[in-house]
Amino acid sequence: MSKKVFVTGATGHLGCKLVRELIKQNIHVKVLCHKNGGEECFRGLNLERVRGDILDPSFLQEEIAGVQTVYHLAALISINGDQKGMVQKINIEGVKNICQA
Repeated sequence: MSKKVFVTGATGHLGCKLVRELIKQNIHVKVLCHKNGGEECFRGLNLERVRGDILDPSFLQEEIAGVQTVYHLAALISINGDQKGMVQKINIEGVKNICQA
């Protein structure tokens, strides 16, 4: 059985590079795509996509089950302050949810 990994933040610059490298190594890659899209970097790649949110603990538990490695790269960066608390939620609660899953 090949190794299976789960990648959050896969649609970002680093995530996209990581996903491509993992695929080159014949690793089964499962990527978390946020509901807002950004999947252009995956065109033509053989990978598994799931749509969801790192703020949903039950979703994460279900999707991470059976995965050997998790690469958590999802984050929210803002030069305009904490956009309605979302920077705090994504960067703190999201990490907590990933760790617990």
